[in-house]
Amino acid sequence: MTDDNKPTCGQRMSACGRFLYNKDRGTFLGRTPKSWALITIFYLIYYSCLAAFFVGMLSVLLFGIIDDTKPMLTGEQSLIRMNPGLGMRPMPDVERTLINVNASDQKNLDRLVGNLDQLVNSYSSVNKSLEDPNMEYANCNLEDAEANRDFDPKKKICRIDPSKHWGNCTSANKFGYESATPCVIIKMNKIYGWLPDIEDPQLSNHTLMRCEPENDGDKATFGSGSLLYYPGVTVNGTDYGYFSSALFPYLNQKGYTTPAVAVRFPNARRNVLLMVSCRLYNIKNYRYDKMDRDGMVRFELLIINTGSR
Repeated sequence: MTDDNKPTCGQRMSACGRFLYNKDRGTFLGRTPKSWALITIFYLIYYSCLAAFFVGMLSVLLFGIIDDTKPMLTGEQSLIRMNPGLGMRPMPDVERTLINVNASDQKNLDRLVGNLDQLVNSYSSVNKSLEDPNMEYANCNLEDAEANRDFDPKKKICRIDPSKHWGNCTSANKFGYESATPCVIIKMNKIYGWLPDIEDPQLSNHTLMRCEPENDGDKATFGSGSLLYYPGVTVNGTDYGYFSSALFPYLNQKGYTTPAVAVRFPNARRNVLLMVSCRLYNIKNYRYDKMDRDGMVRFELLIINTGSR
């Protein structure tokens, strides 16, 4: 095509104008009003059907398959496979498990105590909700699980009061950190529907828990006397903490709080790193693997600048 055959600017503008609106054909952007109406109706119906299909499938998933009151997979089908795990507080740094008790570092002591206060407040906030008609607490005897069989755990739950159940490990006592006798709170993870299968009811009808040195050669670092557990029990001359059987099962009850045991270190040696591991005892449905750290919790405790012992 030669330059003489190229449309001029005026011709191009005229063609553009005819595309926008062609008076002779009665079209707008290449379509008649009827054609625009038909295609608009088509796409309205098409996308409405797509939206309805999406909403329908989402409703089936959310309301027909997924139950918001319990996990879809429970028991051995779940990822945690009904094996209770343990956690610990204080843990102000999620990347470390070292509890450094330094009497000359008040800021660090405040962080440790503050982390434990947050845990206590989570229990206290639930206990303050006793007037909620949807939250019913049973009058539980945490020491005797058999005395609590007169209530339905699906409707009522046992109340945990740290000020009563954790001995001297309280906010008022700064959890023992200012007196260099620190407390560590050991928590059991919540597993839907899990009930402890007690191994020997003659020893105890509760799930026992005990903390020991990570290595047998480190027993001297714990100092004289045993650790103090709240709540605790002595079985055959050995001290244990225990998770009351009255606190199970967890069925996503409103107001349910995580079972916990307070462990106090009254005579731990100073300026020595303590390697501590805690695990459960006296239950059959529990797997413990020290190599994989399954069914246990491990932490380090260092008490410095508080004199020598």
